[in-house]
Amino acid sequence: MSLKRFHHFVFTVLIILSASSCSDPVVNPPGDPPYVSLQTGDERQFVLTTDSSTLLYRITGTTKRSDSTLVFRSEWVYGTDTAINVSYYFIRDGYFIATDLDTTEQGHSAVPGNPFREQKLAKLYPANGDRWKSIDGDTSSIYFTASFTDSTQTFAGRFSNCVCYSAGDILKIFYAKGVGHIASHFNQGEGKYLASYIKTGGKVFGSKFPAKSPAGSEPLFTPSKRKLAESLLLGAM
Repeated sequence: MSLKRFHHFVFTVLIILSASSCSDPVVNPPGDPPYVSLQTGDERQFVLTTDSSTLLYRITGTTKRSDSTLVFRSEWVYGTDTAINVSYYFIRDGYFIATDLDTTEQGHSAVPGNPFREQKLAKLYPANGDRWKSIDGDTSSIYFTASFTDSTQTFAGRFSNCVCYSAGDILKIFYAKGVGHIASHFNQGEGKYLASYIKTGGKVFGSKFPAKSPAGSEPLFTPSKRKLAESLLLGAM
């Protein structure tokens, strides 16, 4: 996959759900919380294990796409950077989806049948072995595969009842039931993003690390891989 395609594929971290007007109904057992959460006020900080640099994500509210679909607005910053990055997400048919606001946004190429270049980043209620295409209509799109794991360790603590969404040989993204996105592991020796602080659903896990930018004069990740972190980490809420 080219860097351009890789850039288009993602972010993130982070991924969040609620029963809101922008979300289609999802059939699930009463009292069974989803693996993904998406609600205004959610906040997550992730720390990169290789240099302790930080990513901070917040769901700040809702807005509408150009077709009037209601979506959530996510703001995120790297370390001590003052520039705010913005991404948009919503829930439909049991998937957590990243989207553009307009059909011509960010210079993306047209995708047949997918004018807003929607990216399915996670399932709210996965089954072991579930597999799906991230970007419908894109012949080079990455596929995600779901597998369950007993627990996952992060800076915010150890979380049980987790699911891992593998994106080919690129990375693995971990979610905990009722909590949401908790970690992303890169598969090519580039470290792990682990949650240090999570605020969601009236609960708080862990505490924030001091904001820290990537080590050295250049960021550890290329812009394309930082974009991936954005959607999946974010995707990650």
